[in-house]
Amino acid sequence: MEATTIADQVLSPGATRALASSQTIRSARSAVLGGVLRLGYRDIRSWIDDFDPEVIFFSGGDATHLYPLVVRISRDFEAKIFSYVTDDYVLPLPAGNPMAKLARASVRRHFLAMCAASERVLTIGDKMTNVYREQFGIASTPLMNLVEVTSATVAHRDSLPGLIILTYAGGLHLNRWKTLAELGAALDRIQGRGTRAELHIYTSTHIDSAMDQALRSSESIVMHEAVDASQLRRVYESADLLVHVESFERSDQVATYLSVSTKIPEYLAAGRAVLAIGPAGVASMEYLASSGAAYVASSLGHDELDVVVEEAVHDREARADKALRGLEVALANHEAGRSRAKLWEALRDAAHVGA
Repeated sequence: MEATTIADQVLSPGATRALASSQTIRSARSAVLGGVLRLGYRDIRSWIDDFDPEVIFFSGGDATHLYPLVVRISRDFEAKIFSYVTDDYVLPLPAGNPMAKLARASVRRHFLAMCAASERVLTIGDKMTNVYREQFGIASTPLMNLVEVTSATVAHRDSLPGLIILTYAGGLHLNRWKTLAELGAALDRIQGRGTRAELHIYTSTHIDSAMDQALRSSESIVMHEAVDASQLRRVYESADLLVHVESFERSDQVATYLSVSTKIPEYLAAGRAVLAIGPAGVASMEYLASSGAAYVASSLGHDELDVVVEEAVHDREARADKALRGLEVALANHEAGRSRAKLWEALRDAAHVGA
């Protein structure tokens, strides 16, 4: 039922007011920059002549000022366009703010024209591919975030006796901090029933007073500064479970409806089971639920959340099974070498270039 409700919200004209101000500002920016780019094209034409592109790999988002320039270069040089869509900027069509509605309609118009002009359209995941096909008749191919998985192994952490470590590494935006606070509260509750577990949060997000109060109200949450990419492997290996969360706020569900977090492939390739908490209808949660690599809670109600969390922290062997399944999914869907080879083959075919 929840998934249907989310879909109805996202695909209806009255879905979100949250995008209104940003869409209006971006529309004005694109109008100005579009004129600048048209005037400046002749200044970069000689460089493009020297480069002589055969394929243009384009990920434009809502930067509508770039779309006509890319189409013009494609036409002038007979270069094929590969469009890559990583976030949804065409659904929904905002209501209640005429300028925002016009801005989103402009993005949608440019997006559909670009897809029609493209040799290949790539998306961030299956859900985006399916929804765009159903809504707009766009044929596309999923290309999810790529990771190196060849060196990953499933291994038990050398735990302190009776202590389970859960780790979240990433941003707290889109109200993900609220879901993490609820997880901390759940860990507090099950600790009262004899299970010791800590949630370690690594983030570069600025912690405002509301976040600070919510996250520090749990005795089970330990906050850390973000670490760089070279240290992430150590952070993941120090965990028993890796945590992915999405917000249950309606406006945030709209924003994340078709997006798959780039952290998910990293988690799957890390040799650890995943604990995922979020609404059932958004793409990241659907992907993890279908993977077999995650414990999934699609409600913040204590009757569901506590049961899923307790299952995740108690069963060491089941965690190992899910971690192994995660590696299999990462190898099949995210392995960098294999996916790059397929993409390069498609690019060469488009450009009629031999390997």
